[in-house]
Formats: sequence, C-alpha cells, structure tokens
Amino acid sequence: MQGLRGIATAIAVSVAMLAGLPPAVEAGGKVLDSPEAAQRDFGAFCRKWVDKLDARERFNLSQAARVKQDEQVVILYTGYGDVTLSCEVTPTGVAASPFVGKLVYYEQSLRKAGASRDAALDKRAQVVRQIEVLELFHHDGIRWKY
Repeated sequence: MQGLRGIATAIAVSVAMLAGLPPAVEAGGKVLDSPEAAQRDFGAFCRKWVDKLDARERFNLSQAARVKQDEQVVILYTGYGDVTLSCEVTPTGVAASPFVGKLVYYEQSLRKAGASRDAALDKRAQVVRQIEVLELFHHDGIRWKY
C-alpha cells in the first residue's frame, strides 16, 4: 500500500511541475529553493516531531504497568532523550523529492521506583537503556514525509 501512495505522490508532484508549480514549497507557501530554506523548514518540522515524541512519552508513562519489586513500585516505560542530536537536510538532486531530512534522537527505556505508585511517579526517571534512532524523511514537493 505504501508503494502505491508513493507512486501517487510522485505523479501528483510531476503533474504540478508540468503545470509550472514549484517543486518544493514550505508550509507557508514559500519555495524551498535552497538547502538553507529546506533546513529552516525541516527545523520547524523536527520541533513538531519532537513535540509528538514528548506527548508519546507522557502517554507511555500513563499506560505503563506498575509492578511490585523489593518493597517498591516499579514503573518501566519508553521515553525519548531531552536532546535532539541532529536535524539536517541533504539535497537529492531529484525534482520530485528535492530534499531528504535526517532526524537523530535517543529512545530510552526508563524506570521509576518508589514506595507507592505516587512516590514512583514523583521520582526522576532513570535511564535503563538508550539507543540512537535515525529517522529519514523526504520532501515530496508539498511536505515532509516519513
């Protein structure tokens, strides 16, 4: 199914280009005519993506199982590092998808523990495991896509 959407997007972009429309446009309608313009636009996209990760971490915590371990309530859940490691754009040289964006961040296994559920939730999370995640996005002439 994803392949069909990709083909449909490529056709739509090709038709737009044949109609004389610019190949890449920012959300505000500004042409992404340079790597600098693409970087600014992708930077805004990265901030929104990281906001979604923050919301997902809060949801993961709210849904996490609580287990009793050694007289403590332990909560394990998935979170994301506070720092975006990288948010950069590379030109592709292909009109239908002129830029590729790379977002790098940490995904973490987090642990909270306390004498009760509330005490555990009040504690600062400990990082149990951390991996670096690389997300690639392409710009299809209209928007950044996963």
